Amino acid sequence: MYCRCWLAIALLFATVAATAQPPRAKARERMRQRMEELRERKTLMIDGVERAYTLVQPATREAAIPMVMVFHAASTNPDAMLRMSALWQKPGERKELVVYPENANAGGSWGQADTAFIAALIDELLKQDKALDRTRVYLAGAGAGGAFAQQLGCLLNTKVAAIASIGAQMPAGLDANCKGAKEAVPAMLIGGNAFDFWRKQNGCQGEPVVEEREAVRQIIQRSVKSCRDGAEVVQVDIKGQRAGSAPVWGPSATGEVMAFLSRFRRTPQF
Repeated sequence: MYCRCWLAIALLFATVAATAQPPRAKARERMRQRMEELRERKTLMIDGVERAYTLVQPATREAAIPMVMVFHAASTNPDAMLRMSALWQKPGERKELVVYPENANAGGSWGQADTAFIAALIDELLKQDKALDRTRVYLAGAGAGGAFAQQLGCLLNTKVAAIASIGAQMPAGLDANCKGAKEAVPAMLIGGNAFDFWRKQNGCQGEPVVEEREAVRQIIQRSVKSCRDGAEVVQVDIKGQRAGSAPVWGPSATGEVMAFLSRFRRTPQF
């Protein structure tokens, strides 16, 4: 009897240990389940080619929903970008429709075929979803996706209200692509080297305002606000971070990006 009793207790503890989860693990699992509830993988045909993207719906649908397109870094995919950007982690607070397109060059950079895809995708989503606010279409990305967001800020200038680029250097050909832009492009740059370009492109006047913020790491922010069409340019650098290091987009960056983007509107021209 004694042995059987201890055997029963041991089995009980083993069962509890196998099923119990630490609070953080439970929270992560709840967030994962919530993410699965809100996201949907879809496709769009462009010139006979099926292109994929992931939608993450806002928790509550109201009128005038902003739309944010987020471009993944090279060697990643929309799912990885979704987890990195953390835009789904507080769905009760998120009011945006977030779109994660997948590029044509799997594991590589974004190219010309992707530009046509994104232009068509913006038009299609605005046509399908009448609750979307056509004046609040935003672009953001990390690494190669951040460079692509900068390119599209000019190439799709009349459709996009503002852009954000994380961990991306100034992309090749940006100067040429921006020559035809009709309006200034509000831009937030976290890392990278394109601040002076966007200041000039947007016709900003005066010297940048420099702020130093002490956190876990020292953050230096430069900003100019006296730009054409009410645009602004903001550069955020983390002291000691190597240029060209892997782009890091965490919850803190998400808050800064969304606070910046949400201040701007643009009536689209189609």
